[in-house]
Amino acid sequence: QFYKAYSDETESDAELAEQRKNDLVMYLAHDLKTPLSSVIGYLTLLDEKQISGELRERYLSICLDKAERLEDLINEFLKSHGLTFQTLRLYTERSI
Repeated sequence: QFYKAYSDETESDAELAEQRKNDLVMYLAHDLKTPLSSVIGYLTLLDEKQISGELRERYLSICLDKAERLEDLINEFLKSHGLTFQTLRLYTERSI
């Protein structure tokens, strides 16, 4: 009877752990998708040729803010799981 009780408890713990993992993935996906959708939206608007320089600068600023928020979320997640990213350098090219 001890084995059955231990087995049921272990199974219950595994189910709880699986549910927590699924919840974490769901929340993480939502938290990452929201600023990412904003970045995509503003970059799409920036692709339009007939927007003012002032509006272009505003959209770029918003994109940068959202991208930095994404970076913070990812770093927070990794830190909470004892992981870190090494500093990455991004090199960009502008084409006209």
